[in-house]
Amino acid sequence: MTVRAGTVYLVGAGPGDPGLMTVRGLELLQRADVVLHDRLVEPALLEAARLSARLIDVGKTAYGAATSQSTINAALVRHALEGSVVVRLKGGDPLIFGRGWEEREACVSAGVPCEIVPGVTSAIAGPTAAGIPVTLRGTASSVLIAAAPVLSADTLRGAALADTAVFLMGVRGLRDLAHAMMKAGRDPASPAAIVERATLPGERVVRARLDAIADVAEAAAIASPAVVVVGDTTALAPARSGALAGRRIVVTRPRHAALALCDSLRALGADVIHAPLIRISLVDASTHPLVGRTPDFDWIVFTSRHGVRGFRRALETNRLDLRRLAGTRIAAIGPITARELEAWGIVPDLCPEPARAEALVNALCAATARPRRVLFPCGTLAHDVIPVALQAAGVSVECLPVYQTAPLPLDARARNAIREGVDAILLASPSAATALAQDGVDPGDAAIVCIGATTADAAAACRLRHIRVAAVHSDRGLVDSTLDAIRPAGVG
Repeated sequence: MTVRAGTVYLVGAGPGDPGLMTVRGLELLQRADVVLHDRLVEPALLEAARLSARLIDVGKTAYGAATSQSTINAALVRHALEGSVVVRLKGGDPLIFGRGWEEREACVSAGVPCEIVPGVTSAIAGPTAAGIPVTLRGTASSVLIAAAPVLSADTLRGAALADTAVFLMGVRGLRDLAHAMMKAGRDPASPAAIVERATLPGERVVRARLDAIADVAEAAAIASPAVVVVGDTTALAPARSGALAGRRIVVTRPRHAALALCDSLRALGADVIHAPLIRISLVDASTHPLVGRTPDFDWIVFTSRHGVRGFRRALETNRLDLRRLAGTRIAAIGPITARELEAWGIVPDLCPEPARAEALVNALCAATARPRRVLFPCGTLAHDVIPVALQAAGVSVECLPVYQTAPLPLDARARNAIREGVDAILLASPSAATALAQDGVDPGDAAIVCIGATTADAAAACRLRHIRVAAVHSDRGLVDSTLDAIRPAGVG
């Protein structure tokens, strides 16, 4: 299928996890000139858009501020008539409680071509992610899907009769919803469940009888987005097993970098609490004078995947490619940074062990091609260990800020969990260690598992205790060190 300028594409973003978006949807997002997106679209998914694309938040907050539908319709038409490839990125599927048909009609009425790209709806993906089958031979052969804020008497009767009833947007009025279902004939003892943040880090599931589910949800501080499921299959909770079964682990990485790590921990049975302590955003460095001077440097040093991504975008926005780096050597700290470079087609000339700043500086100074001028794509809060050490060795270093790091406070759920007691808190950067200490919550006896020595040094400087350092600077290293830190002695 082709991508045509002056066309609106109504694209389903799926239930949350960026990996659950369709291939066609991702292709369009990567080629769009303008992206109008919902509130529930994960920021990590928006990173797939071109740096030059215009991103417009037209989200609607339940019972809060909202962009009017007429305003959205007009914006879609206007940008398309200006000749742009327009993607309207909608959570779930565009035509399931998403007003996608209204937006299509507005485009058709204005003579604007419009294509609908289906998405995975959270009404099905939410229960599935929690291990709840909405159908099951011999138990459930009918499913009703409804939007909870407005339910007719007929819909409630259908929900009482269906084997499985799934409700979107049902958290705020959950108590009224449960009472209405019971009044319509649903057994108060019917098993019920709520899946919060389905398919995303921080996913939680609570279960109870229909007549108690509102109390349980309130006690657990369940919040939107969440899917409510009622029916016998909700009682089929898969038993937890694995080396971390019953353990509570806090992951502090930004959302876009936490998915694989959270999945690995959950596969070992852990109860994962996702609490980002920093927010990473790429900076538009395309106009920085250093971008056009890359041939002036004999080495470029990368210390994170964000530095690679930000530098790559700066080059590509200036219509520069890898040929610009011909003759320039590349150094990287850690396998994650190296893999990001390899995905760009670059094999680092230097990737020292251990993966820390001091080892990189020593390796550079001992290299046969000793650097004279070094370019350092970095974050706005980058530690100055590398530039200072290299400059002390007589090397000229220029810093190019390509991403921004901002601290985030722990949310109430994560703070309460830490106060109640968690087994481990995972830190993947010095900035995260600093943010945790500044937040003021006492980690107690939790193991502070750090991805590398530099992060561990920052944690120690912040007077955090029970510090462990991953033997390998990677997600696997964090998981292995977590296992070593909290697994009972003698358990293999």
